[in-house]
Amino acid sequence: MFNKKDLYLLMLEHGMEKLETGATENEITKYFKDAHQYELETTEKRQHFRRVLLDVFSSPIGQGSLGENKLFMTMEAYFKFIEYVELTEARKSSTKATYFASFAILVSIVSMVASIIFSVIQLNSPTTINEDQMEEIKKIQYDASPIVRELKEIKDAQEKYFQLIEKSYNKSLNRIGAKDAPPG
Repeated sequence: MFNKKDLYLLMLEHGMEKLETGATENEITKYFKDAHQYELETTEKRQHFRRVLLDVFSSPIGQGSLGENKLFMTMEAYFKFIEYVELTEARKSSTKATYFASFAILVSIVSMVASIIFSVIQLNSPTTINEDQMEEIKKIQYDASPIVRELKEIKDAQEKYFQLIEKSYNKSLNRIGAKDAPPG
């Protein structure tokens, strides 16, 4: 029995094989019987086979007995076959792309986990400074005088503002006290 590919697809493929030379209906029927074990034992199968045949092939001569006339693949069938091939190739490409994307995701997950593990190991390991490093640190001269100078300026400005606030406060108290005093 015929189970591998759809009859229509097989007919399209055979049409591509016979694209330039053509084939008679009898040759096409014999090909399907021999190459694909497609038997036309029932009327329904024969009708189905003929419908597919006439959809894929046509006679350039026109009407008449198809049995011995050369049939050629129709343009519509030709483009259907090209679309089928493109779809098949697109599916293969899509499958490959899915595998590559999955592999890339797996690599990124593994690298992320490795990074986390190395970070945790580094955080948990004690930090040691050897004598050579300590000597280098001691050699570094840090001039803190600009910072000290700026801090002194800030402190002086704050003292000045506190004095002004205190003077203003005392004046306010004196005015309030003069108003509350008994006349005379």
